[in-house]
Amino acid sequence: MVTVTDKILLTGFEPFAEFEVNSSWQAIKELAGEKNPQLICECLPVDHHAARERLIDLLQSHQPRTCLCTGLAKGTQFRLEQQARKPGQFNNLEGPDAYTGQWPWDAALQSFQTSNLPAYISGDAGQYVCESTYWTLLNFRDQHDSPENSAFLHVPPLSTEWTAEKIAGGLKAMLAVI
Repeated sequence: MVTVTDKILLTGFEPFAEFEVNSSWQAIKELAGEKNPQLICECLPVDHHAARERLIDLLQSHQPRTCLCTGLAKGTQFRLEQQARKPGQFNNLEGPDAYTGQWPWDAALQSFQTSNLPAYISGDAGQYVCESTYWTLLNFRDQHDSPENSAFLHVPPLSTEWTAEKIAGGLKAMLAVI
């Protein structure tokens, strides 16, 4: 039986800009297909306020022990985002200008290396909906002491080199240390 503390919330995003398919959501759908009862997989809208509202609803209703939000970023490496800055769209909300995610960062990076997946630790989540979503997650954690493990992972766009299955392998590498 799965307890509340066993739950893992994974979020990706819908397509945006020139990306007709969002690799973050495609990779999460790969994991969802494995029928793991611990995983709660959700696709967020690419809108600062709508993504915030949806994420808070998911966190409140599922009370996961772990939440890994993911998003698409140009490039050919995974970016383990340590920091989330408060976006201008949230100036009216209580909370600091920046938060640090709660994850075993060095172990996660080692897990990527062991899986032969290129990755690095980043301190700049991009000042777009990815970062506002990450700030929302960490703000929620600050107010509720949950989820215990809270992080954001940027994934490469889909390509012949970067299939949804390979990107899902990166999500597994990130989760392997929890």
